[in-house]
Amino acid sequence: MKLDDSDLRRLNKVLRHRLRNFASGIQNAVKLLSSELDERLSPQEREYFPLILNECRQVGVLTDRLNLLFEDVPPGHKAGLGDIVAAEVSRLHGEFPTASFRVELTPEAEAAILSTSQHVETALGEILVNAVEANPAGTVHLSGDASAEALHVQVADSGQGVPPEELEKIFLPFYTTRARHIGIGLSIAKRLVSGLGGALQAACGADAGLRLEMTIPCTAAGEIATDQAVYGLSAEGMKQA
Repeated sequence: MKLDDSDLRRLNKVLRHRLRNFASGIQNAVKLLSSELDERLSPQEREYFPLILNECRQVGVLTDRLNLLFEDVPPGHKAGLGDIVAAEVSRLHGEFPTASFRVELTPEAEAAILSTSQHVETALGEILVNAVEANPAGTVHLSGDASAEALHVQVADSGQGVPPEELEKIFLPFYTTRARHIGIGLSIAKRLVSGLGGALQAACGADAGLRLEMTIPCTAAGEIATDQAVYGLSAEGMKQA
C-alpha cells in the first residue's frame, strides 16, 4: 500500500499529538521529581534534570519542523531579500559562533521584495543551517542575483561534500549521513521552493563542500512570485520534484 499526501498529513497530526503529550508528561514528572528530591540529590544527579527537559523541548522543535514538511505554511508578509539574509546570518552567528559567513548580493537581489516572505525565509534558513553544520568552523558563502525573470541564490559550504551519485538523495525526507540528524531540512527547503514554482538544485563545490542553488520566478516590479499554494509532498513526490 502506498501512502498519499493526505495519509502523510494524518500520520503527521497523530504523531505530533502523541509526541507532544509524551514530552509534556515527562516534563511535568521531571519538574515534580526535581522539586521533591532536590535536597536529597547530589549536584551531579541534579544535572540530569535539565538534560531531560532539554530533550523534551527538542521533541517540540521536531514536531514543528515536521509541520513544515507536511502541512500548509503561512505566507508571511512582504520583506526584502537583503533584510531576510541579514536576519538569518545574525541568528546563525548566535547559534554557531565559530562559523563565518561571506555574503555577496547584487543590488538587484538586495532590493528584491518577496510578496510573501515566510516560504523563502524558511527555505533559506534550512539551507544555511545545513551549510553551517557541514563544517561549523568553516565559511559559508551566500551569493545572489535578481533579474526581471527570477531570483537566484547560491549557498556553498566548506564541508566534506557529497558524492555526485548521492546528490539527489539529499532532498529525500529523513535521508542523512550525520549522527543525531533526522534529515528533513533540505526536504523542507525543496518543498517550499518547488511550491513557489522555483527549483532547488545541488552540485559539488568548486573546491570541496556542497553548493545549493535556489531559483524563484519573479513577477513584475521585481516582486517574487510567492502566492502559489504550498502543499505536502510524499517521499516519491519529493524525489520527482
